Amino acid sequence: MVDINKAHVLMLLKKKIIPECDAAAILKVLNELSFESIDAEGCEDIHVLLEKRVIEALGEESGGKIHVAKSRNDQVATALRMELRLLILKVLEALIKLRKTLIDIAKKHSGTVMPGYTHLQQAQPVTLGHYLIAHHDAFERDTERLKSSFLRINRSPMGSGALATTTFEIDREFTAELLGFEGLIENSIDAVSDRDFAVETLGNFSLISVHLSRLAEELILWSTSEFSVVKISDEYVSTSSIMPQKRNPEVAELIRARSAHIIGSLIASLTILKGLPLSYNSDLQEITPHLWDSYKTTLSSMNMMIGMLESLKFDEELLYKRVSESFSLATDIADMLVSQYGFPFRTAHRIIGDLVFRMISEGKKPSEITADLIKKEIEKTTGKIIDIEASLLKKILSPELNVERRGVIGGPSPNEVLRMCKDRDCKILRDEEWVKEKLTHLAQAEKRLNTLINEVVRRC
Repeated sequence: MVDINKAHVLMLLKKKIIPECDAAAILKVLNELSFESIDAEGCEDIHVLLEKRVIEALGEESGGKIHVAKSRNDQVATALRMELRLLILKVLEALIKLRKTLIDIAKKHSGTVMPGYTHLQQAQPVTLGHYLIAHHDAFERDTERLKSSFLRINRSPMGSGALATTTFEIDREFTAELLGFEGLIENSIDAVSDRDFAVETLGNFSLISVHLSRLAEELILWSTSEFSVVKISDEYVSTSSIMPQKRNPEVAELIRARSAHIIGSLIASLTILKGLPLSYNSDLQEITPHLWDSYKTTLSSMNMMIGMLESLKFDEELLYKRVSESFSLATDIADMLVSQYGFPFRTAHRIIGDLVFRMISEGKKPSEITADLIKKEIEKTTGKIIDIEASLLKKILSPELNVERRGVIGGPSPNEVLRMCKDRDCKILRDEEWVKEKLTHLAQAEKRLNTLINEVVRRC
């Protein structure tokens, strides 16, 4: 808010709306302002407080000029955007770190075979690296959405006044540049009443929290004694007050639960906005706490998830065993009948489906599937006698060879996983550069603001 007032005073001076010495005096007071030493009694908000302090120091004749051609309404909207753009950049930094962590683990496990699931039932073999990239890519989309939102947030409402601008010949673009904005919210009514940017950000935070919650849920599930394929570090678990053997995944559970708070803030903010007439209404103030709370929750959840991911230990042998002991290669046997023996897929699906169903009911394992069994099932279903090549079937029933053959773009083969990791590394670097560029731009704007202030103060 102080910076907004500084930029506004410099603009008033540039347009010769206030004298230079008055501007210099106001800027000097703003530079030396300390909130600890200010008595806020009788001041309903920060705007009145700042003006009171300047007038106390300079008198109303000079200090009273600080509020020329501006309103609380455009200042609030401007301050919200200035604060939020910095917070979004912090969230982006954490998102990038989270993505890096996932890709680093994916590289280590590019060839770790594991079951893939649909409906929480084992479906087809994949690799752990492939699985983790899926989580990464959700966070990559979150990154893209936040970057896009930043561009809409980083536009200045300043100069809109209460709702109808001002009769003074102000320079809105100059004020925007001094505050590091990259454009204007042009329509003055829209500028003071719009909170789309806040709701959009809450929507982005909600999606991040949903993606965090889904990842947390899988870690909770995988760390159960029934799955036992991952161990979460002691730092991120707790024991029971009565059962000493327990390792409760408490941090993951809290991440999962806290997503509800952020989603709730989004719904609350939408509900606040839905019935508001233009332009400014005090109801808008109630959105701001939701925004700041959601930011804190989102950032803390991401940081906890990063630490937890870095501590994970996967049981690669057990993951492989789970694949080997399931019938998740059944689709590939059906595909073999289609590609090698010319069966329609639906017929092949029925043949292998009946075979698997019978083997499960008889308590048999996938390793007991033989060419002869398939031959008999084909004859039973179609009446045809087909000799199945045993060596081909053996390759198909190998989980390692199965995933290696899935080298289609986006597939789980180790080579494709490593290619995707390399591609994601490049994207992460580009996103890091983007964040650095925006931080540099804001720092340069702040430097220019302070340089101009010092020049004006020196002249008077």
